Amino acid sequence: DIKSLKDLNSEVPALKISTSGVNAQIYIRGVGGFQNSESDVSIYLDGVYVSRIISALQTNFNDLERIEVLEGPQGTVYGRNSVGGAIDYISKAPPRTFSFQNTLNVGNFALLDEAASVGGPIADNIQASLSVTHTQHDGYLHNVVTGVGNLAAANRTGIKGQIRWEPTADITNTVRADYLYTHENWATNNTLLYPVPTAPLADSIIGNYHDVAANMQPVENFIGYGLSDELTWKINNQLTLKSVSALRTAQDYNFQD
Repeated sequence: DIKSLKDLNSEVPALKISTSGVNAQIYIRGVGGFQNSESDVSIYLDGVYVSRIISALQTNFNDLERIEVLEGPQGTVYGRNSVGGAIDYISKAPPRTFSFQNTLNVGNFALLDEAASVGGPIADNIQASLSVTHTQHDGYLHNVVTGVGNLAAANRTGIKGQIRWEPTADITNTVRADYLYTHENWATNNTLLYPVPTAPLADSIIGNYHDVAANMQPVENFIGYGLSDELTWKINNQLTLKSVSALRTAQDYNFQD
C-alpha cells in the first residue's frame, strides 16, 4: 500500500529514497542525489513538474491510481531534470458513481492520521472529487535540554480537488487543484560519537538514539499549492492528443540554528 514517496523503496528495486531532516536523496539505478533545487530524478504530479520535493515527500496520497517510475534519462519527454529518471503520480479520476472513503489512525505520541475522499457525478457529463489528509503527532525524540521540547513532531494537511468534464465521448477536460500546509519541527538526529568536555548533556546520551540534546527546535513551515488543466482528445484508437497547463507555487521556511 503506497501512501507516501518513501513507501516506493520496497516496491521498486532500482529506486532508493532516504531523508535527512527536510531534505531528500533520490537515486534511480545509482543516479541522483539531494533534491534541494535542480534534481537528477524529477517528480511529477499528473504530468506537472514538482520542483519542491517536500510537497511530495510529506504528503500522504489517498487518491492515487498508480505511480510510474521511469528509469534512465528521460530528457526527451520530461526535460533536463530527469537525468536519472522520473517519478509520476497519477491521480484517480473522479468516479462516475458516488463514492466515500475515510481512514482514521490514532496512536501514542498523540498521533492523529486521517485520510478521506469523496466523489461522484454533479451533472450528466461532469464528475468531481475531493480528498483531504491530515497528520499530526508529538515529538518522537526526547530532548534532554530543559525547556526546549521534543523533536520530530508533525503537523501537515493536504487537500486536492478535481473536476472532470466530458463534452463529447472523445474529449475530456480535467481541472485539478491541490494545497499542502506544513508547520512542524523536524529532527536532524545528530549524535556525538565521542565525549566533548563542553557538552555534558550531549555526552550523557552517547549511544542512546532515542534521546537528543538540542538547544532549539528546528522549524519547518511550508505552503505549496497548484492548479492544472488537462485536456485530452482521443482522435482514434491509435492517436490521442493531450495538453497540460499548470501553475505551481510554494513558500518554504526552515530554521535549524
